[in-house]
Amino acid sequence: MNLVTANTLSQFLVSIQNESWFPSFENSLPVSGNPERMIGGTLRKRMKAEPAKGNVKAKTGTITSVSALSGYADNSNGEKYVFSILINNVKDEEKVTIIQDEIATLLVNP
Repeated sequence: MNLVTANTLSQFLVSIQNESWFPSFENSLPVSGNPERMIGGTLRKRMKAEPAKGNVKAKTGTITSVSALSGYADNSNGEKYVFSILINNVKDEEKVTIIQDEIATLLVNP
């Protein structure tokens, strides 16, 4: 088994911000609500409304009964938040993504 906590992922995302390659990494992440496939990626159809649109850069992930969203959220005060949302025992993926999107939106809306 491979068990990773949301805290471990968040700590990793915090620590890599000091790496020389971080700008390339951050620019590789899907951007919320951006309709261009190569920019919005898995988030192009998610968080399409303000304030989240364009302010969440994150990676999605799913495996059987698990859904994840981890990355960075920029708010209008210029603050950057690191977050990781891991939800287990997923029965309805659509409802789970709505919850993840609502949490990320709260982070960008001070």
